[in-house]
This record gives sequence, structure tokens and C-alpha cells, in this order.
Amino acid sequence: MIRRYAWALALFLAVGASARASIIWGYAPSLPSPNNPGGPAVYDPRFDRFSTNFPTEGPIAAPAGNLLFGQGSGVNIDLSGVGWVTNDQVRGLTMVSPNNFIAAAHSGLITGAFAPGNQVSFLTTGGTIFTTTIAANMRVPSVVGASNPVTDILFGTLTNPVPAGVRIYSIASGPINPTTEIGMYTMEQRVGLNRPSGLFGDVTLGEGDSTNVFISDFQPNTPGIGYNPGETLYTVGDSGAPSFIIEGGDIRLLGHHMAVTNISGIDYTVDSYLPDYKMTIENLIAVPEPTSFVLAGIAASGWYIRRRRQTA
Repeated sequence: MIRRYAWALALFLAVGASARASIIWGYAPSLPSPNNPGGPAVYDPRFDRFSTNFPTEGPIAAPAGNLLFGQGSGVNIDLSGVGWVTNDQVRGLTMVSPNNFIAAAHSGLITGAFAPGNQVSFLTTGGTIFTTTIAANMRVPSVVGASNPVTDILFGTLTNPVPAGVRIYSIASGPINPTTEIGMYTMEQRVGLNRPSGLFGDVTLGEGDSTNVFISDFQPNTPGIGYNPGETLYTVGDSGAPSFIIEGGDIRLLGHHMAVTNISGIDYTVDSYLPDYKMTIENLIAVPEPTSFVLAGIAASGWYIRRRRQTA
């Protein structure tokens, strides 16, 4: 089990207009785009989801089975359920039902990227682009007893369901521990690696929000702690990017990226801890347009789950 901490984190939002500088230790493009077989090398099959220089080129899925994340698990690492805002590819979203997605609320509110009427796109498993429109969004309620009523988790609804070729992810149940391998998706459309370092409750980004989070340190050269290659540090532009784990023989959604911080000279990424909101989000999926009464009940049920886990 990972220890839960109650003290505050000094956070730096990972929001930016176009900066895309996440660090994946050892990342080195080694293969050319299939659109230009003569080179130059534009992708690293250990980490890149696409084999093209996206978004300069259209996305083409890299050959399956080469990602370091999930190797040896026997699980198909299907990333088709991770989409992007059509006209702002650095903004990411992750499907949790055919009509609903998770993203970063601060990213959406600051940039308007996830406003109703905006379009989002996905690369299907068949290799086609599916584009649809955002119909609505809301912040997921905080657990009862939190300092603020809502979280940084944005729950969005699409006007049309995604097709069968777009993966839907179940939310992880937890718990996690210091050896849990996390697939850290960056909005450069790459998947690096890390492990959880701790859990924090009631973390705010200063927007009237309170979110339970996990943090992951960046120590690629520390034996037994860091991944070399693959250790990942999120940064500006990665807000909303998902983090995944292998759980129950499947790929599951553990969180979304919120911010970065530094503790005692060590850099950490900060992601929402979605297992604490699993029932809340599943109830939102089941109730397409929840009333305030239903939301209050959802928040209370989320608090019950969290308290039960802490005392188990």
C-alpha cells in the first residue's frame, strides 16, 4: 500500500499554449515515418503511439507490442480511447463510456478547449479518424469533507457515441503500491513509465477545487526506483493526459495529469487518483444529466468508499 499524506503540495500547473517538453528518459527516435521511409527518424517504438511526426503528419498507429509499458503482461495496450481536441492536439481526453470522457478541468477552463461545441478526434483501431462534438461538461464532485466542492476532474459528454474501434477504459479500483508500473501518457502521444511515490488528499490548484492525487518522482538513475530507460516527468502541455495501470488482466485508467511539484529537490508529477472517484464517475455515466440531489448522493458515496479504503 502507498501511504496517504494530508499535508499540502506546492503545485505548478502543467498548462501551456503549445509547449510540449515532457521528459521520457532515454527517448530516442530510431525509425522513420512510413510516409517517408528514407528518413529522418521520427519515432521511438518503445514509447511512441504513432509512427508519424504527429500533428505535422496525420496519425498512423505504430506496430503493436513494442511499448515498454505492459511488456510481459499479455495485455493488449490499446490506446484508441485517448483522443485530442481537434484544433488543439495538446489537449487530451480519455473515454470512460461510449459518450463520456475524463479530462483536466483546469486545462478546459483556462483554454476553453473542452467547451460544448468544440470538436475532438480519435484514431480508431481500424486506422480511421473519428471526430465528434462536445455536448456538455462538468467538474466531478469532491468527496464529502473536502475543502472545496469540486475536483480538477472534468467529466464530459459527446454528442455522438464513439464507434466500436475506440477503446473504453474502466477506472482502476486500486490499491497501488511502490512497485506498481504506471503507463504515463504524454500529449506528445507517447507512453513512458513511472511508479507511485505517495497519495495526497484534498489537493487544490487554486480554482475552488479539491482532488485526491498520487505523485510519482523522477529519479531515472536511482537503482530500484527509476526506470532507465522510460522514467517519465510530465510538464507544460500534458494536463489531462491519462495514466494507466494493468489491473485484473486489463489496461485501466488510474488518473489524469494535473500538475508538477518539487519536494526536497526531487521533481514529481501529480495525477488525480481516480479509484477514489470510481463510484462517483460510474454514477455520472449512469445518470446522463444528474440533478443536484443526485450529485450530493454521488459525492457521499464517493466519501464512503474512500473512508472504507483508508480504514481497511
